[in-house]
Amino acid sequence: MLGVEQSAERAIGPAWRTLPGNLVSDAPEEETLLASRQVPGIEVAALTAQQARATRQSFGDLAVMLRRHRESLAGIATAYGVPAPADFDQAADLCELAALSVAVPRPEASWLEARARGYARQAAQELDQALTELKAARARAQGLFRESVLTDPGLPGLAQQFAEDYRGLSKLSAAYRRDKRAVAGLTVSGTWTKVVTERLHEALQWRQAHERAQTAQRQYARHLGGFWAGEDTDFEAVRQGLDLAERCDALAGTGRNGKLLADQVAREGRPNTAAYESAMEIQRDLQNWRARLTPAPRAGGRPALALLTLAEAAEWYEAHLPPLEAAADVAQAVDGVSHHAPMSLGQARQAIELTRRARAEREAFQEHQETDRALLGPLHQAERTSPAAIEEALAWARAARTIATAGMSAEVAEALLESLPDPELTARWNAWRDAVTRLVALWGAGRRDTMRAAFTASFAETTDMIARLRADGNGPDEWRSFQRGRGVLAAGHLDDLIDRAAAQGVGGRQFVRLVERVVLQAWADHHLMTDPRLGTGMATQRDALVEEFRKLDKELIDAAYAQVIEVCNARRPNPQMGRAGIIRRESEKKSRHMPVRKLLASAVETVQLIKPCFMMSPLTVSQFLPPDFTFDVVIFDEASQVLPHDAINCACTGADH
Repeated sequence: MLGVEQSAERAIGPAWRTLPGNLVSDAPEEETLLASRQVPGIEVAALTAQQARATRQSFGDLAVMLRRHRESLAGIATAYGVPAPADFDQAADLCELAALSVAVPRPEASWLEARARGYARQAAQELDQALTELKAARARAQGLFRESVLTDPGLPGLAQQFAEDYRGLSKLSAAYRRDKRAVAGLTVSGTWTKVVTERLHEALQWRQAHERAQTAQRQYARHLGGFWAGEDTDFEAVRQGLDLAERCDALAGTGRNGKLLADQVAREGRPNTAAYESAMEIQRDLQNWRARLTPAPRAGGRPALALLTLAEAAEWYEAHLPPLEAAADVAQAVDGVSHHAPMSLGQARQAIELTRRARAEREAFQEHQETDRALLGPLHQAERTSPAAIEEALAWARAARTIATAGMSAEVAEALLESLPDPELTARWNAWRDAVTRLVALWGAGRRDTMRAAFTASFAETTDMIARLRADGNGPDEWRSFQRGRGVLAAGHLDDLIDRAAAQGVGGRQFVRLVERVVLQAWADHHLMTDPRLGTGMATQRDALVEEFRKLDKELIDAAYAQVIEVCNARRPNPQMGRAGIIRRESEKKSRHMPVRKLLASAVETVQLIKPCFMMSPLTVSQFLPPDFTFDVVIFDEASQVLPHDAINCACTGADH
């Protein structure tokens, strides 16, 4: 009781007894349900009274704002002919759509449909390319030719004749002079020069670019609507308008009213200024609201609210209002009597619970006064009762009950209470206790507790243990021998072998062979684990070796090419000396070369190493080859056409002729 009251005083202060009794420490159901919502609510218990009231005011304002904007967005959606937004992403899309209603350049109404927008993009690309080519062709030709080249029917023929027909003597013809006058009439200066005919193709390119531009205009201009201004068309504005229309199309989605949407965002439409301004206000409020969302444990809207609908988010804020109001009242009531204000709601509830327990303990203490006085007798001192004195009395009683194992009557107990200590009995008890301590110390640490328990048990158990010790005269020597053997096994980490052998009933004679087997098996296992030559191989390892062999075999094949090249290079003669040097020096001369027949005779072996095959006519064989110049094989091409007396000199060069 006193401990609980002290805890209550530490939690609240000396005035804890004045805390109103109607306060409860349990959280109301509305507060506990916040944690189980789709988006868990804030931790109300962590707030002080002031924080709870400020949070309630903020949450209430946000709930009102969300519901008001939800209604406004429904009206804006109606004005734009699109479905009313449900969640925050749809609301952001509608606000962006409203912002595009005042963007420039405003697109054509037909561009809001994907098919028409595709036609317009193609039209813009074709017309832009055609006009660009026209302007470039005009820039090249306009300084020299008149615009009449665009309509003159004879220009293509003139360009072809001057490019292909008028060559050489044809320039002396009357037709040539006539065409020169016709070309001169197409120039700005009205005169003919050679440059005019050389650049006549530029006039033709101007005309062709003009015709392509006219064709593109007839085919595509209607798709650009009011943006088409001939050569002055702003194609960058066209592309911007198409991009804006594509974005409007994506934001509007399906199920829209095309006419209402076009009235707001298209070129000829009239945007609703009030709807635009309202959408911009909503966009700012929602952006600010999203920016203030905060994760737990801070008090505020959670980021997951942005995934809900506007109505669900507003309801989430509204669900917090009653718990926050109740939390502020409870925390404020505790702060009124506490010396530790301001306290959080959790601290306030803990203080309320301590106060309730202290009051309950005080009431229970008052109810049991008579019973406690009868039970404790003179030890009962009401609030000043000493727990230490009671514990000392209980310890004395437990010791007495331990000695009197058969129990004692009330008369014996009263006599025991009134008896005085016997000095002789005390001395004998102390002597017995010292003897037991010395005897137990003779055992190892693992057996001392067991032996001490045996000598401090009942008289019969102690007598039995003494008799067993007297009957076992060789026990100490056997025990010491056992401990020495156990130590030897422990050095080899085999000390658990004794317990395992005993559990399996292994005799002393068999134990020696068991130890030998275990040691040899451990030795074999050690070498099997550490010696890689004794390890077992897996199929994957063998596969890896096969794959490595294949790789090395392929590398050996590839290296064979290099070996062949290396051998050939070794056989190549040195170009700086010997017969190869003769050939090199002759190749570097500008004049006074050695005759071919003499050169071949001087370097016959080197020549045949470099060029083992010669392709020659019978005449050149006699002219250039020395008599000792031979070949392994002589082959005649078209041999039926070679006369024998022409072929004899070639046949003689064969090695086996």
